[in-house]
This record gives sequence, structure tokens and C-alpha cells, in this order.
Amino acid sequence: MKKLYIFTLSIILTFMFSLNSFAAPETVSVIVNGNALTTDTPAVIRNSRTMVPFRALFEALGANQIFWDEPTQTVMGSDGVTTIKLVIGSYDIDVNGNTITMDTPPMIINSRTMIPLSAVSSSLGATVEWNPVGYIATVTKGGVVPNVPNNISQIQPSQDTQISNPTQSNDAVLTPMNYGPITGYYAIEDLKRNKYVLNLGENGKAELIDINSKNSVQGTYSYNNSTLSLKVSNFNSTYTREDASYNKNNLILMKDNTNTTSGSTFVMMKISQDEYNKYVK
Repeated sequence: MKKLYIFTLSIILTFMFSLNSFAAPETVSVIVNGNALTTDTPAVIRNSRTMVPFRALFEALGANQIFWDEPTQTVMGSDGVTTIKLVIGSYDIDVNGNTITMDTPPMIINSRTMIPLSAVSSSLGATVEWNPVGYIATVTKGGVVPNVPNNISQIQPSQDTQISNPTQSNDAVLTPMNYGPITGYYAIEDLKRNKYVLNLGENGKAELIDINSKNSVQGTYSYNNSTLSLKVSNFNSTYTREDASYNKNNLILMKDNTNTTSGSTFVMMKISQDEYNKYVK
């Protein structure tokens, strides 16, 4: 008998750590003192913040003394006046020995160390302006008036993506993407490591089966854009969908909208009907 793919709690916690990291795949154009920031990994939105490769941003802002320490996952940049240190996964940024707390930590994306544009730029004495229409972040340091070239590609948000409260921060705030249908069979695990299989039928009917007891519970669901309203057993809430991948598996994180850090948040992965039927009494 084939093993059903089951997720461990550590995977879920990894998702919760970066939490909105998978919700905003939009590419951002970054302009630093009138020049486009050219990188091999594009700037992206993570946790409502613009994240950029650390080396490219440091060099563009004159912080050419750059250091990376692999064992401690620490990155440092200095322009001779200001020295800043960041650690992957840490919300603290050290600026000339003073600790400042950020709302989004540095993270690894596509094997590149990405750092929050606004927090790091501000720490190096620059200002950041956000254009929510063109998805352009403009960074200015040293009083240079930015001159955005006409040939800079202003990547427009897709019709599926809308911006909410763009004036509230220097970075983009996005609502989730418009995903396709969600009908089908899934293996799921909640934050308490309870494991189930779930059938979301085309008629709005839901069936949840505990993989240990094989007890099934009938319920209902509705799905609109990226919001799932599920009423079956302990899953009785609305959930926001975020797609991700782990070890080449396509996963879906369903965040409980009533409590985004706990609640009945769960992870699920598509399975075949044959795999699902193994748990049907």
C-alpha cells in the first residue's frame, strides 16, 4: 500500500514563520538614485514588504564593505559611516550597535539572501517611496533627486490582484491571488498534527475523514477567489489560501481568518481519488 503524503508540524511552522511569504508573488521594480536595481533574483513582496537581494542593495547605497557569515547566517554592510547587521530569520537589525526591530526578517528566496528594502534603506540614510500603480519602489540617498528612466518596465498588478491601503506603508500591501478551482481530494494536517483526508466535491459538499479512526464527517464548503468557507467537524471558519511548494510538492496553506497565527489553520496537498478511498470505510 502506498504511503499517503502526510505533513509534519515542522513544515507548517516553517510556513507560519514566513507567513505571508507565499501570498504575494508580484515582481517589483526598484529604482535607487535614478538607476534601476539590477539583480539576478527580482525584488518581491513578502509579508507586505519589498524584499531585495542584500548585495545589490548594499552596493547601490554605497555600503560596499559587505560580509556574509554562513555559520551564523549573518549579513553585514557598511558605507564607512553606518554599519548594519542582519541575521536570517531575525526581526532585529543592528545599526552601529543599536538594535532596531523590523516587522519582516531577512529570508532565503531562490537561494538568495533577501532583505527588507525599506528597513535597510532607512538604516543607511535613504528614503523610500512606493508607487502602488506601477509596483515601483524608489530609493533616494544623499539628496539625489530620483529620475525614473522611461525604459524601466513598470510591472502592473494582474487583474486578479488588488492593492489595499497602499498609502499605509512604503511597501505594497496585497490581497491574495485569484486561484483556480479547489474541488478534489486532499491530505491535510492542522496545527495540532491531526491528520485527515478531505473531499471537496463539486456540489459544495465536504467530507472529512480521520486517517487513524477512518471516521468520516459530512459538511459543506464554498469557495470564492482565494477564500474558503468550510464547515465540517473542527474546521468551521473562513480560510485564506496561500500556495507554496516543499520538496517539490505543491502545498496549500489555509489560514484561519479568525486567528491567522493559530486557530484551525491547516496545510493540505492534492491526492488521487484512489489514495482517498483507502480511508473510506
